[in-house]
Amino acid sequence: MYARVTEWDGVTTAEIDRDLSYARAEVVPKVQEIPGICGILVLVDRANGRSTSITLYQDQQAMEDSRDAARTLREMVEQRMDLRRPPQVKELEVGIATLTASGLPLPV
Repeated sequence: MYARVTEWDGVTTAEIDRDLSYARAEVVPKVQEIPGICGILVLVDRANGRSTSITLYQDQQAMEDSRDAARTLREMVEQRMDLRRPPQVKELEVGIATLTASGLPLPV
């Protein structure tokens, strides 16, 4: 499994809520259409106005094949945010992955 990690910096608490709402409605459905996608996580640091999105892929080839689609989606999100700096992107191999939800659906 492979991951693309994008760090976003420069939004207020109110903007975080607005951006998460936009991502749920507009971005997540498009991400889920990408071949080889296994999931998406968005981690939020409200106190510092930062967030990190992690998209997970079946394998390295799926991640590589998704670069253009990911860039387009990232640009779409970036246009809606008032960032202090451009998003920072890394592509990494996942060493360990385990997610459980105690039988409850994970929130989108």
